[in-house]
Amino acid sequence: MSTESPTPVAQAGPATEGESTRGDEDVSNPTATTGASRSATSRDDKRGFPPRSAHDRLSAHAAAFLAHLTEARGSAGNTLRAYTADLVGLLDFLEEEDALDAKALDHRMLRRYLGSLRKQDQSHATVARKTASLRAFMRYLVESGVREDNPSDLLRNPRGEKRLPLCLTTAEVQLLLGAPSASTLEGLRDRAILEVLYSSGIRVGELVGLNLGDLDLEGNAMRVLGKRMKERMVYLNVFAVEAIRTYLNRRSQGPVKEPDALFLNRLGTRLSDRGVRRLFAQYVKQVGLDPRISPHTLRHSYATHMLDRGEDLRNVQEWLGHADLSTTQIYTHLSSKKLDETYRAHHPQEDGPQE
Repeated sequence: MSTESPTPVAQAGPATEGESTRGDEDVSNPTATTGASRSATSRDDKRGFPPRSAHDRLSAHAAAFLAHLTEARGSAGNTLRAYTADLVGLLDFLEEEDALDAKALDHRMLRRYLGSLRKQDQSHATVARKTASLRAFMRYLVESGVREDNPSDLLRNPRGEKRLPLCLTTAEVQLLLGAPSASTLEGLRDRAILEVLYSSGIRVGELVGLNLGDLDLEGNAMRVLGKRMKERMVYLNVFAVEAIRTYLNRRSQGPVKEPDALFLNRLGTRLSDRGVRRLFAQYVKQVGLDPRISPHTLRHSYATHMLDRGEDLRNVQEWLGHADLSTTQIYTHLSSKKLDETYRAHHPQEDGPQE
């Protein structure tokens, strides 16, 4: 996903409240500072049209769409940043093409936009994501009554190679899980983090949002708040439960300013997404694994290993929090065996420590 400058998010925000801020373009307009915007202003002035009126209207629709993602769908920060960056690119292209009328946009113009992305040698994954953003925006225009039809329905889905996700072997996982020190508070915390990520397959954003009240250590389970604010229950193996208990028993040795949060940083406040990624990269380097490995690789590994040991695909889908089964099916390409047992019998670590 794209992580371009967060400025567009700040610019788009106020316009979502339905207020007119034409006099403050860098607030109401996600693309007010682009070169394309300045060229369009000159172009409109020469033609005698009100400066940027069409651009303002389309930008207002874009800002309202972003607000809809936040309020109605509960989209996370990374998702909003990606949608914002994609909409900025779309508006820039439409401005260059003098095609800023939301009601007049047709599938041919949308195809030209997607074609321009391919000419820029953008990756298949990037083009696919921007196509999805375009479809979502056009669907919103229909649902909000701006348009009666959706021209993106006539677009073909981008085709290309679908790369399989990186996946660790069970031996590599054990190497990584054993990297944190057992003699320091941070080491105990980090061991618990790694064990939870691999044991449950949750996302980093879900991990840092965990509170003590979400845990059911007696039942080897915990409640997770996933994408679009959907709750689900996931399971923990005995190693993860033990690591959490050990960390919590020692947690009071450091500052505790946010006692409800499960994982705390050195200041005693909730550990951030960036903090988890930083410590993860440190341990990956420490044990000499592929530097491309990220916390999400543990999620891929969890799903692949569970399927490899025979877990039902729909169970894995539920535990991962996937809305669509097809998203989970990619892991079947990394798995081969089929058994008929429960979660605890399937998980690689559930047999206990190896002597």
